[in-house]
Amino acid sequence: MVEEYHSLSNRINSIIETRSKFKIGITGQTIKERFNTEYRELYNGIIALVRVDHEEIVKLYESWLIEYFYNHPKCDNLQIVGGSRDSSSGSYILYVVYKD
Repeated sequence: MVEEYHSLSNRINSIIETRSKFKIGITGQTIKERFNTEYRELYNGIIALVRVDHEEIVKLYESWLIEYFYNHPKCDNLQIVGGSRDSSSGSYILYVVYKD
């Protein structure tokens, strides 16, 4: 699991390198639905990082990554613990939204 964390944090670093701000989250919705319902007004895009079938695992990824990036000057996450997301499909997506 440590390798997955490092891979995800490296991927986020490459995404945010040229962005002005970002936020990490999870959803049980499609990426398009999530972006359009909550982020369209504040951010330019959304990228799915990983799809997971177990809510506990995706929450671990989310909390670790938010904690890792929490003090980054571009990070918009206001708390280390993310919210709960219901999933009608049974899978969850870890994502990052960004503003250019």
